Amino acid sequence: MRVVHKYKNYECSNETDNDNFLLTNKIGGFASMMQKNICKYQGISFQEDGETFKVVENISIPGEIVKTTNKFMQVEKETKTNKATFFMPHGMNAFFYQLENKAEIELSLDCRKYSDFREWGRHYSISTADNKIVVSYTKKTDKREDDSQGKREYEIYLAIIPDSFEYKLLEKFDNHTYSYDRERRSLSERHVFKALNINASKLFLGFGTTEKKAVENAENLKENIQQLMEEQEENLSLHTRMMPFKKELHAAYLCAQNSLNNLIVQAKDSEAILAGLYWFNQEWSRDELISVGALLKLQKYPLAKEILMKNLNRIQETGRLPNIYPSSELGSADSIGWLFKRFYDLIDLLLKKDLLYKNFDYKEIAYIKTKLENAISAARENHESEGLITNNRKETWMDSGNKINKDYREGVRLEIQTFYLMMYQLLERLCILTKDKIGAELAEHREKELLMLVRQRFWNGHYLNDGADDSTIRPNIFIAYYVYSELLTRSEWIDCFNNVLPRLWTGFGLTSIDKHDTRYVDHYTGEGDESYHRGDSWYFLNNMAAVCMRRLSNFRFKNHIRAIAKASTQDILWQGIPGCHSELSSSREQKAGGCFCQSWSNAMFIEMVNEVY
Repeated sequence: MRVVHKYKNYECSNETDNDNFLLTNKIGGFASMMQKNICKYQGISFQEDGETFKVVENISIPGEIVKTTNKFMQVEKETKTNKATFFMPHGMNAFFYQLENKAEIELSLDCRKYSDFREWGRHYSISTADNKIVVSYTKKTDKREDDSQGKREYEIYLAIIPDSFEYKLLEKFDNHTYSYDRERRSLSERHVFKALNINASKLFLGFGTTEKKAVENAENLKENIQQLMEEQEENLSLHTRMMPFKKELHAAYLCAQNSLNNLIVQAKDSEAILAGLYWFNQEWSRDELISVGALLKLQKYPLAKEILMKNLNRIQETGRLPNIYPSSELGSADSIGWLFKRFYDLIDLLLKKDLLYKNFDYKEIAYIKTKLENAISAARENHESEGLITNNRKETWMDSGNKINKDYREGVRLEIQTFYLMMYQLLERLCILTKDKIGAELAEHREKELLMLVRQRFWNGHYLNDGADDSTIRPNIFIAYYVYSELLTRSEWIDCFNNVLPRLWTGFGLTSIDKHDTRYVDHYTGEGDESYHRGDSWYFLNNMAAVCMRRLSNFRFKNHIRAIAKASTQDILWQGIPGCHSELSSSREQKAGGCFCQSWSNAMFIEMVNEVY
């Protein structure tokens, strides 16, 4: 099968057996389907009042697929005798499916709240009226899985407007095995509902938690389909930056931009960047703030500012940000650092372009300064130990622990200290901008004090320790350089990189722990998280490392940089979901793993390409 990425007159293709795709409606819904789905989260989902619902399992294409074309705003799949077009309109809980030639289309459903995998108490009903087919789904409790029997929990509706009202009811459950879920050691079998066959060439689908909403969405889609497609194509041009790169690299760069843009959704109080699809479809502060770096590279300053100011107003009394919004029990020690790192980057960039006061007024600069001062004071009060900032278990980006090896990374960690060094740098600059001379001198003094202490506790003369009392070699060294390169001299950084790369290098990126460590696992173990931060190679960090090596010495590290760029390009174009950057790969061999579309992977690829090429 041939997979093609096509944008305007630009085209890149390859032979692969991967017909996966991803479309989103930018309000929390998405569509991702294959001839045979490999993950239970695939299909079509929508979001309503902050709750995500899956509705469609799959829409069949008659015949074997020989070609899949990613046109960014839509996807086309071809057989030897037909062609199907998939389109998801932005801002609507709806979906459009079209065949070039009329044929029998099988529609299978898996209506549920997104993470509700109970098998019992699922009730489907199919009715027709006014040339519409309406599927109603009711979830009731069942004593085989719940405490009660027959209690109505929620309802989901699907409205279908076909261009030909010829259909045959199937109404039967069919057991489906998801191969990727089985590989991830996740729930991998589920009974999906084969609803009906429709002999048609066009299907307009609408979704909702009431029949009225579903019908209205389907009708609006049918009435406005041409306008919606034209507007989406125009919007794509406005949000896509073309660059004169080599063919595959250029295609991957375009795809990463589109993929990141698809994860930017309209939330209640601001636009937000979802962490990833399929299952990280929430606002994770760390992921969102790392991803803002790409917005700066793409010169989307108003959007970057909006996201940063939103997070600025979410700082807690402890001086930290919630890990997930709405908040979860799991804390985050580094999100606050990423927030002010991105403020530092934005303000520095705008000052260089003489655009600061076209994007911020004086009151906003003073407000950022006050929030930063408060965050530092709260961190010192609540999290400081012997002059360094501590974190609890699972509060860094390496947020999984292992009970056997007990590597939870609590205590005093390298990257956390570099965030506070950078925050003092930013505070000094904000004090200068607000004419606070005493504050600037104090910030500079505290930065120097902390710098001496961090060097003393972490630099062992060969590389930077991962913890104040932990000499484990991990790629967090590259985060430290990215955030605060002043920690070491240039020659010390070169020695550091030279000493750690042989212990972390996979051939295409970095492992998440020293390959000689007894905890190292060379293959992705999925929901059994043995490999998650003990071997897996993370694309966002690989791309960040390439940025760091480029800044430090392109000549010395050019082979590593090229290998990372090549691997990330291959992942985006042909692996996981073609057109999207995966969360990670096994370190033994490059293979898409984790979440197939991750915002910070896409974003750091954009940064890396802008930095390196």
